[in-house]
Amino acid sequence: NQFQRDLAPVAAGVDALAGALQKAQADRARLQRRVVSRADQERKAIARDLHDEMGPCLFGLRVEADALRDAAPDDTIRDHASSIAAIADQIARVNRSLLEDLRPVSIGQLPLAAVLAEYVDDMGRRFPRTDIRLSLAPDLPEPDESVALTLFRILQEGITNALRHADARHIDIRLWTDPAHWRMILADDGKGLDPDSREGTGLTGMRERITLLGGRMSLSSDGTGTAIEAILPLSQPL
Repeated sequence: NQFQRDLAPVAAGVDALAGALQKAQADRARLQRRVVSRADQERKAIARDLHDEMGPCLFGLRVEADALRDAAPDDTIRDHASSIAAIADQIARVNRSLLEDLRPVSIGQLPLAAVLAEYVDDMGRRFPRTDIRLSLAPDLPEPDESVALTLFRILQEGITNALRHADARHIDIRLWTDPAHWRMILADDGKGLDPDSREGTGLTGMRERITLLGGRMSLSSDGTGTAIEAILPLSQPL
């Protein structure tokens, strides 16, 4: 009838707008992912330069300082050589910390499950009063490096907050997938987060990174513990 004929162009226009919106959303998701991937690649390059260039230089400086100390004819020169060696050691420690902050060396080299388990074991040794448990679903797929790094950082930031700020005695982490998502929950029994500053810089940065990758993060804290849940797409837009 005439009404349907008159309505057809409107319906076609709505369909075209819906298609354009869907395409724009997909394009935006791809762009956001490229931003994260590009930033990760830049951090990887900086970390590689620090490791390959700074590390050997500091080692050489330490060796030369030790040699100078051993060959020094008087105590004054020996003391200065020892100071140089101590400064070289301090710079080396800072360099290792920077490398870990930029990019954990094992990301991209070991399976994600092994990287997470290794970190949890290390934190358990460093903080023996806190029971840290990691539960991984069997047969987890291997994510790309951007997602792997994000999941690692969520775990790292959550454990760090629970230990250093919430005085937690138990921390439980679970990682699994559903048909469309990565899902991680980190819960502790600490004193919770300060309601006036619910998220520090670390958690805020994680939320922003997760959003750029098309995911979401939620945080709940009621004074008797904190729970962080992160959801990331299992597959990423091409």
